[in-house]
Amino acid sequence: MVTDADIIKTEILRVLNESGKIRGSELTSRVIKKVGNEKMVHREISALVESGEVEKKCTVNHISNTS
Repeated sequence: MVTDADIIKTEILRVLNESGKIRGSELTSRVIKKVGNEKMVHREISALVESGEVEKKCTVNHISNTS
């Protein structure tokens, strides 16, 4: 069963694979355009960072796919 969280994670990873390094605000806005729920998008980005699937670079404020 596909949940909203799975759809959001897939869209986040698709945008990252397409764009490479991208600012967190740009990533969020692009995913929200497709999915529409800002709170869930932020939650899923945080979950991907915590799991190590996505790396957050605080010094330059970029998020990039680690795989």
